Amino acid sequence: MKSGVGSYALIAGDGLAIGALAVVNAFGDVVDPDDGTIIAGLRGEKNEFLDTAKLVAGISGELKFGVRNTTLVVVATNATLDKSQAQKVAQMGQVGLAKTVSRATRP
Repeated sequence: MKSGVGSYALIAGDGLAIGALAVVNAFGDVVDPDDGTIIAGLRGEKNEFLDTAKLVAGISGELKFGVRNTTLVVVATNATLDKSQAQKVAQMGQVGLAKTVSRATRP
């Protein structure tokens, strides 16, 4: 997969709304944070997901591709937040990225 866009939103019973939009063009895989299942990433000949990290780890010598990749996320809510609360929401969004985007690197 070259890139992708994903979104999710919730509206609570009291009208509180929160949503997230992610645009991913990362070298690696997107995984389910609960079980590690690959849900987006490099595909094989039979359209199955491959484990990019394992493939890269098995390559010897210099890799001939760049490390350019981008992942952008917007988290939006109708909640009234002060500066520290907004910062906490941003931190939680970053943790979500860290749990789901598996960057392919070599040890």
